[in-house]
Amino acid sequence: MTTGARTRPQRWGSTISVIIPTLDEAAWLPRLLADLAQQTRAPDEVIVADGGSADATEAIAEAAGARTLRSARRGAALQRNAGAVAAGGDVLVFVDADVRLPPRTLERLLASMERRRLDVACPWFRPDPGDPLLHVFFTLLDVVFVLTAPVVPSGGGGLIAVRRDLFAAVGGFDPAYRFEDMRFLQAAGWLGRYRVVLTPVHFSDRRFRRDGRLRTIGTYLLLGVLFAFGLHRTANRVGYRSGPYEAEAAGFAEAGEGRR
Repeated sequence: MTTGARTRPQRWGSTISVIIPTLDEAAWLPRLLADLAQQTRAPDEVIVADGGSADATEAIAEAAGARTLRSARRGAALQRNAGAVAAGGDVLVFVDADVRLPPRTLERLLASMERRRLDVACPWFRPDPGDPLLHVFFTLLDVVFVLTAPVVPSGGGGLIAVRRDLFAAVGGFDPAYRFEDMRFLQAAGWLGRYRVVLTPVHFSDRRFRRDGRLRTIGTYLLLGVLFAFGLHRTANRVGYRSGPYEAEAAGFAEAGEGRR
């Protein structure tokens, strides 16, 4: 396998593996799995890499026909990597459980990657339900991501599509970094060709509702500056809570359906 910078295959592989890292996501996972089942370009496999959920996450995944993999160690980076090892696709699509996908998401994402000869890509991200402040903030953030992608690769970590050989060349997601998705995007964007694809997906604004909109926006801005200067280990020390979240998926599902 060639691991040199910006190497391209003659054509894209035809297989797509979707990898979903989960931990107690029974309230959110069914919507994402339903979205995947309705894609105009269906994934060739869906792998739920679970971190030892105490709820019905694994049973929900199995009932939907997804392949369930229990990671030996808990953590988003480790679970994503375990899913990648088990996956057989030429293109790996890592998706968080609280993301909603319009029916043509995979079709548009892969078509744009092929047309623009991209090795790694992210879509636009839209908060749901969100409010005017959050929608303005993420619109501006997406514009920044688009404009700076050739120089400082960055984007939303809720969905990352990457060629399998580039994933291997980068070494996967590094669990030494708290924001392993941002570190991965930067490393992959420097080694391969990265851009933001102008197709929207929706993510839950549950973190903003739990921790406060202004506070969380401020944290995102601080992290953005640190990521831009490659200070990922410094970012490890920024106060930023991960789950658990309350089961607020019903309202999110209604908002997501309204924006398809």
